[in-house]
Amino acid sequence: MTRYKKHILMVIVAMIFIILNQGCAKKLPPQQSLPFTIDAVYYQTWVGGIEGAGSGYNLFLKTTEPLPENVVLTAVYFNNKQAVWEQNKQESLLFVAHLKNDLRPRESFILHKDVTQEYGNEMPKKQPQYELAADEAMIFYTVDGQEKVTKISGISEKPQNPDPRMRN
Repeated sequence: MTRYKKHILMVIVAMIFIILNQGCAKKLPPQQSLPFTIDAVYYQTWVGGIEGAGSGYNLFLKTTEPLPENVVLTAVYFNNKQAVWEQNKQESLLFVAHLKNDLRPRESFILHKDVTQEYGNEMPKKQPQYELAADEAMIFYTVDGQEKVTKISGISEKPQNPDPRMRN
């Protein structure tokens, strides 16, 4: 087989592999009810005080009672960003997820051996993982080690925290 044919065959195999793996992304079906009760869910935006410090959201989830022993909050998907939950040290019923905005959006370049062919290339659009309204989020958690997800809505915005170092 000539070198050219091997190269074409490798490209075809790689494309088939990529196409087949597009549907393999783990997407859990949303659960209808949670094994715990949510008291409040809200977010606050924050901006770093110096250049390069960044900006983002702190998402707060407060439960009415401690989580059952077999339940662990793992992650959240909100505003096209994903973060892990941290339990507040001072208030055990409060969980916080820190979602940071990119300082510089990552750019994808389509390269061509003829530089003039690169002019006018459009940036690829990143598809959101979930189609959610502005006040909705996907909550990921485990029950007895089994991963689950549910969609919550009614997330409100509270005034910006003037000092992001002071976490609520």
